[in-house]
Amino acid sequence: MRSLEALDPFADRQSSDVIVYDLPASGGQAYLLVRGYAPRALGHLGPGDVREVTLPQGGSLELRLVDGDKRPQPGVRVKLAHGPEVSGGSRARRTDASGLIRFRHVTPGPAELSVERDGGWASLGTIDVEDGTHQRLDRTLP
Repeated sequence: MRSLEALDPFADRQSSDVIVYDLPASGGQAYLLVRGYAPRALGHLGPGDVREVTLPQGGSLELRLVDGDKRPQPGVRVKLAHGPEVSGGSRARRTDASGLIRFRHVTPGPAELSVERDGGWASLGTIDVEDGTHQRLDRTLP
């Protein structure tokens, strides 16, 4: 199933502030993206459906990934994923040269942090994202 991690919807849309789209692999699940807010799942939409939704600003996360000797780990793919009961899907990015990665406008609620290791994902633990907050975390590569 394709997730939000592969999308950067505003990258080539300088004037767009709102995007509604569906992911065919999700069975027609529609998502709402508004610049500056956390993504929101809308459910299945039919012709003429109208929904009123409240959009959270979301939280932000800055993660520093190090090895057992506290050396930064550049180029490691980190995934931030929400459970099925929370809209927002998952997003993955690679750490920069100093082992840092940033996620903005993260949907509030519990989220799992994972790193790509040996062809799979290894957990870095669960965090609780609160609307309007910024978290700075250090994690050691498993």
